[in-house]
Amino acid sequence: MISRRELRRIPQLDKLIERKKEHLLFLEEKATSIPSTPPDHERVQTSPSGSGNRYIEAAIDLSKEIAEIEKELDALKDGADEFICSLPRDTNRQHIAVRTLRYRYTDCLCWNEIADLVGYDTAYIQRIAKEATMILPW
Repeated sequence: MISRRELRRIPQLDKLIERKKEHLLFLEEKATSIPSTPPDHERVQTSPSGSGNRYIEAAIDLSKEIAEIEKELDALKDGADEFICSLPRDTNRQHIAVRTLRYRYTDCLCWNEIADLVGYDTAYIQRIAKEATMILPW
């Protein structure tokens, strides 16, 4: 069964992947951009082994790193989903807890987005989620 520490890691990994993908876009843009030459300089044909290669190599390494993090995130999401599916849904409060946990740890939504979807105050849904996860080992 997933632990609370692993559960809390899911949104962190999701944000990390998002930041790394933004950086990857930057590297890809840099790798494909052609630097301009000022008009007063003589044009010289350059070899393809310039700073572009450095950006390409960094982009390849970052892509591999993102894939590894996504694999870890998928495994954690599977564990979270297994836990969420095991929760009872007898009362309205339990049903809200299940929806909240699914939105937070499967869909990786922030608390404000979840509050809007569920229709309750952010503090209330956070409290319900915390109570529901107290059965998990730390």
